[in-house]
Amino acid sequence: MKSITPDVRKEIHPNNPISATMVLKRCALDWIKITLIFENERLLEELSQFPKEKEMYGAMNGIFLLQEAYDLDPLDFSNGIIQNKYMTPITVDIQLKIDDMEYLGKLSYNRGYYDRAVDWIMAALMKNNKNKDSSNYIRLNKTLSTLMRAHDELAKKKKYKRALKKNNGNRRYKMVPILGRRLNPREKWEQFNRLCRGENLRSPSDEVQLKSFYLHHNDPYLKLGPFKVEVNNIEPSLIVIKDFIFDREGESYRNYAEDKLSRSFSLSNDVAETLYGNEPYQVANYGLGGVYNSHMDSGGTIMPEFNELGDRVATVMAYLSDVGAGGGTTFPSLGVKVTPEKGAAVFWYNIDKNGMQDYNIGLDNYRIGKNTHVQCHTENRLKDSKSHPIFQNNIFEEMNTSN
Repeated sequence: MKSITPDVRKEIHPNNPISATMVLKRCALDWIKITLIFENERLLEELSQFPKEKEMYGAMNGIFLLQEAYDLDPLDFSNGIIQNKYMTPITVDIQLKIDDMEYLGKLSYNRGYYDRAVDWIMAALMKNNKNKDSSNYIRLNKTLSTLMRAHDELAKKKKYKRALKKNNGNRRYKMVPILGRRLNPREKWEQFNRLCRGENLRSPSDEVQLKSFYLHHNDPYLKLGPFKVEVNNIEPSLIVIKDFIFDREGESYRNYAEDKLSRSFSLSNDVAETLYGNEPYQVANYGLGGVYNSHMDSGGTIMPEFNELGDRVATVMAYLSDVGAGGGTTFPSLGVKVTPEKGAAVFWYNIDKNGMQDYNIGLDNYRIGKNTHVQCHTENRLKDSKSHPIFQNNIFEEMNTSN
């Protein structure tokens, strides 16, 4: 029997979230049914390496996050059209099925996104409109009625009424951007989503001060090939260096890390084991709809294991691959989004001149700060990045990332 694993592994890396989800679903649910028919040991061994239901549901969760963050129309999305008013449409030849849309509606409901839940079920009904006598149509109508009741009950609550009154009854009300100061979780989430969608949160007076330039420090070698620097924020400093890593260097990092990916317990992402030393490098793959939760790279008083090294003064993060859409690195309280570009690197400081964390205030169990950063969800292709924290006690060591 011809081996099927290499073909599936090749197919499991499609270039868009819809295709990826459908492949995972077929591997997790459809292929596994073969085990009930065949007892071929080689086939069973190969099937054991296939994605499981957990991976399929993880992919569906990725679609939920994409739709919420980028405000995508559920019906268009289910038909393979990925677009909003800020991005160029991406069309794929694979569509979501009605049961997938129903699952996303229920997932949205369980997460408390009642309006999104209604949108998904209504889109499923519209897609099934030609077959109104089917069991699908009847079931979806019942589900929609249940969701509408839950949605309307929430709208009747006094707390929700007060919120609507403040927004003149507009349930899609947009907050005025809050930059450079304390953000509560709702404000941070709102600004994160708006930045990911491509909205500009900063005023023209803020952006007129930004510039790009060539950096060479009068070094003869660097004059021939200076650093291409793009200033994204002045205080705190946030810059992008174009063509920081050559393609062959990026490939070497990716190849080295490919077999060493493991689940990051602190940030819930797939990361490769550090290449050497005390975490000088980290290679991360963000996967389908992947997102790095809001975090700060400096440890402050909550990470005493860095006492010998000193805290993380700054971070250099390089993008090892391009993405078709999405995948930006956002700094919500600065109103900044860095769009990923293969070979480019982002540099920012994690602590101020006094050696203290550059944050505004601690909320709940995490910090909300000026340099708190979040990764937008990737919509098209996987995105890999390599970050290099710079510690206080080895600022001038191990800085040659081309080795």
